[in-house]
Parts: sequence; structure tokens; C-alpha cells
Amino acid sequence: MSTKQHLPLALIIVSLTAAAASAVPIFTESFEDDSATIWGNWSHSNTSNVIVAEDGVTHPTHGLMKADDGSQSIFMRDGTRNIALKSGSAIDVVGYSEVTISFSAAQNDVANNYESGDFIMLSIQFDDGQGMVEVLKDSGKADGGGSMGSPLSFSGVRLDLANATGEESAFVDYYVTVPVPVAASTLQLRFSMSGSSNNEDYWVDNVAVDAIPEPATLALLGVAGLVVCRRR
Repeated sequence: MSTKQHLPLALIIVSLTAAAASAVPIFTESFEDDSATIWGNWSHSNTSNVIVAEDGVTHPTHGLMKADDGSQSIFMRDGTRNIALKSGSAIDVVGYSEVTISFSAAQNDVANNYESGDFIMLSIQFDDGQGMVEVLKDSGKADGGGSMGSPLSFSGVRLDLANATGEESAFVDYYVTVPVPVAASTLQLRFSMSGSSNNEDYWVDNVAVDAIPEPATLALLGVAGLVVCRRR
């Protein structure tokens, strides 16, 4: 077949590739590994009140554990606690223009003592010198935010979700889209909670990052398709 006959197909490849800026998964974490592996990738603020939880198992100190995806999650209790992805496990974001971060969180408090000052929060750090940035904060009852098809959008100002008090929650989902700075090549995540000393518990599970390729990356894919067609 001649090159001329291939050109319409090549143009279709280029246009479809440039238009189809669909997200691709670049990171997932459902905490299903053994504790040593998990804590090899994540740091944690407290060894007794931040633990790997096993779904359906009653912990001798913290009570009945639960998970959203699979059989394990991360459990945090009382005070100010956090887990953070270590720099050696940072997520490669080269070639992407934005990322959508999703995760599941749940609460449990038999006394229903969640106050407006209690929260679960997502923070991120790109390696562009800005340091850790607070992205999303859900105070009081954890009731989720955004969806897979319609994520929240972060533009530099922390997203403070509606405040509801007094109730525990089952696992709820959060989705938030964040632009990738031009100078950034890696991304780190941090999940933190704050609660009083009333056995206020949070679980985090099912963490994922999906990314949109930069236009230049898509264009290169389209050019590659054109070259293949010309050679044939």
C-alpha cells in the first residue's frame, strides 16, 4: 500500500492521540503487603497508634479493625497522626500535566465524639521546592468528596469540605485533581488525622494516583504512529 493511502490513517492516529488525554494509573496502594514492606515505603508518626489493620480482626488495644479494599488498611487513633510516602518511594510524574489522587477513609467512635476540630487530611509534595502542601481537609464526619467522573479540583488553596459532627462513618471515597508543576518529577503523599483522646479512630485505604499525559507526550505518540504508517 502506498504512503498516500496510509496518510489518512496516520492523521486519524495523530488527532485521536492528541484528543484522547485519558488518565493512566501510575500508583496504587491498598496496604496488602506485610507490615515490614508497608513501613519500608511509608513513614508513620506513632508505632502504637498507627498500625496496619486487618479486616475483621479484633486488635487487643484498638478493637475491631476494618478495610475497604482487600483485607488490610492503615489505622490511626487519637491526637495528631500521619503516614507519608517516603522519598525513596515517591511517584514518578514526568510527562504528566495533572494527577487525580483518590483514597478511601472511615471513622469509628463508639461515643460519637467527632467534633468540628477533628479531621482527615491529604497533603502532597512535589520535588519542585514548594514543600508539603495541604490539599484536602474533611473535618468532623468523614463524608467523602468528589467522584471518579467528577473529582474535586485543587488550584493552590486547600479544599475544606463541609463540616458535620457527631457521627462515625463507613468507608467513603475522595477524588481530587492536582496540576503537576512544570519543574516537578516526583510526588509524595501524606495522610494525617487529628482527634482528641476519646478513641477517635480513622482508617485509610485504597490509595490511587491516575495521571494525564502532557500534550507534548501525546503529540509524540501521534508522530510515532505517523512514522509507523509511512514506513509501511
